[in-house]
Amino acid sequence: MAKYNYQYETSPRKLEPEYQNKPKKKPVTKSKKAPQKVKGKSKIRKKRKMSFEAKFFFNSMLFFAIIFAMIACQAFVKQRYKEKENLKKEYNQLLTNSMVAKEANDDTRRIASEYGMQTKSATLIDLGTTDYIEVSSDEVETQENFWDKIVNWVKGIF
Repeated sequence: MAKYNYQYETSPRKLEPEYQNKPKKKPVTKSKKAPQKVKGKSKIRKKRKMSFEAKFFFNSMLFFAIIFAMIACQAFVKQRYKEKENLKKEYNQLLTNSMVAKEANDDTRRIASEYGMQTKSATLIDLGTTDYIEVSSDEVETQENFWDKIVNWVKGIF
């Protein structure tokens, strides 16, 4: 029948006859108010946490993009500076040419007024319509900057 016999004197009522079960107390809850709505936004967005690898990748790409932009801007500024220097040289050359021509014109006026010489108008000579200019077959080699070399290299790949 039963494998084990009931052992007397082990009942909790016999060991402590005055014990009474105490009912569990329910925790007191505060009255909940209806959540207030945020003006213009009905849903609260949860922030997504990025993993370390994603943060590292994003930050490194951002760093390289900033460095690339700085280098590109610096190359652009150098190119503009060279153009400005060339324009300054051309301007100075034109200024000296105009001053020389003005001085020559002033000299002819001075000579004409002092010595009473008169200048005759220049006679025009027809030289024909053929051009005696020989076109060179050599290609002019230009210096490429760093970015032009990279662009040409990428074009060569594709």
